[in-house]
Formats: sequence, structure tokens, C-alpha cells
Amino acid sequence: MQTIYYTYLIGWSHLNKYYYGKQSGKKANPENLWKTYFTSSRYVKDYRLKFGEPDIIEIRKTFDAPEKCCIWEQSVLRRLKIYGKDKWLNKSISGWYVHDLEINKKISEGNKGRKFTDEHKRKLSLAKIGRKISKEHAEKLHNGRRDMIVTDEYREKIIKASKEGYQKWLANETEEKERLQRISRLGKKASIETKEKLRQAQIRRYLDPEERLKTSIATKKGLGTYKEY
Repeated sequence: MQTIYYTYLIGWSHLNKYYYGKQSGKKANPENLWKTYFTSSRYVKDYRLKFGEPDIIEIRKTFDAPEKCCIWEQSVLRRLKIYGKDKWLNKSISGWYVHDLEINKKISEGNKGRKFTDEHKRKLSLAKIGRKISKEHAEKLHNGRRDMIVTDEYREKIIKASKEGYQKWLANETEEKERLQRISRLGKKASIETKEKLRQAQIRRYLDPEERLKTSIATKKGLGTYKEY
């Protein structure tokens, strides 16, 4: 049998459920549809078991190359804007999955409270260093995100995470500046006036009983001789 790549539409009109797909393998031929080929979607399989065979089975377009067939299917699904539409059984476009609300809820609940260790974060970071993606991969990433639906809740989470990230960066930046200032003072001779101010500050600390206790505890901890009673 001659290989003919094609896209198709099936549906249960009384249920308002449809599926748009393709057959782009070596055995592709429109004559196979609903005779030996019944799509690779498990959602379609579930509907067949629950509600019987679809009443709409249509060949939409044929192609002479599998690449053309795949590109056409992707473009149609994007034009249909299947994201968030319950009538479509399609759950992915070129590998980007379109989860329904129930699946999103399960994923969210499964990830709640999950925290990565610093070591895990470091490994994830190292794995991406120097990683290069092809132009085709970059285009797929772009197209997959293009029609992504961002809810108000998700947008608020992004804003919150950005603010927290900025505050963390600011704290690190301040700490780094202080460190550099300390380094910059190394080797410099203090004036007599500055030395006197430092001496008076040390005297005040020594005269304060609470400060003396803190200093004593810190020293003993450093020496490993501190015992807490």
C-alpha cells in the first residue's frame, strides 16, 4: 500500500467532543483510518469504550512528506486554539501538553511543599551551563508558549516570585558591597582620631555586662569549650 500522509477529524457530535490528528508513519494511508488505525490518543480510546464509535470521521488533508503533515497539524491546532476548550480531546501540540483543570489540580497538589536542596539546585544549574538548543527546538519552545493561557493566580505568583528574587539579589548585593569595603580597608592605616573612636567603642562594649557575656560565649564556642547548662 502506498504511503500517503494525512490529517483527519473525528468527533462525537451529540457529545460535542472532537479530535484533530495525523498519521505520519511509514504505514500512513487514508484508507487505514478507522479500519486499522484508530489514533494514538488514549483519550479517544476512552471515549470509544464509553460512548462507542464516533459519528464524524473525515480525512482533512493529504501530504507527500511527513514534515509537511506534522507542520499542518500544528498550525491547525493553534488556529483552533484548543487551550482551555473542553470540546477538544487533543492534549498536546507538538509535545506541549494541554492539561485540563483536573490534571492541573493534581500536578499542583503533588508539587505543594516540594523543596529542592541547594545541592539539587546546583546540579540543575550545572546541567544547563553551556547547553545549546537548535533553531528548530527554539522555534518549538516559542510556538508552544505563544498560545499559553496565563491565569490571574499564575500571574500573581510570577510577580511575587520576581519580588522575592529581587529582594534576595538586593541582600546579596549589599552583603557583597560590605565585603568589598572590608577588603578595601585592609592594609590602610587608620588616623589617630579613628583609632580613638574604635578604642572608646571597645571600652563601652567591655563595660556592658551583656556584651561581655556575649563575647565570652562566642569565644568559648570558637574554642569548643562552651557548655550550655
